[in-house]
Amino acid sequence: LDAMNAKLAAKQNQLREIEAKVERLQTQLESTQHELQSLQYQADLSKKRLGRAEKLISALGDESVRWKSTADELGERMQLLVGDVFLSSACIAYMGAFTGPYRQ
Repeated sequence: LDAMNAKLAAKQNQLREIEAKVERLQTQLESTQHELQSLQYQADLSKKRLGRAEKLISALGDESVRWKSTADELGERMQLLVGDVFLSSACIAYMGAFTGPYRQ
């Protein structure tokens, strides 16, 4: 009977060790599953951000055409600026604040 009780105690100790190991593995499984969910969420978020970034780059690529044409137009206007300033200053001098008799 003592031998059987000793075997029973040994088997109960083994059972407790196995249950403790199962508990550790269960905790590790939950932790790993939580990490997996977090990584999946981050991957999904990254895919969405990448999609939005691609849309933005494509829209900005289309805008570059408009920006280039605007820059070319401004360059042409800069060449005409001296003449425009000359004409506007002549008009201001001719039709300025002083009346005709005062200017003569």
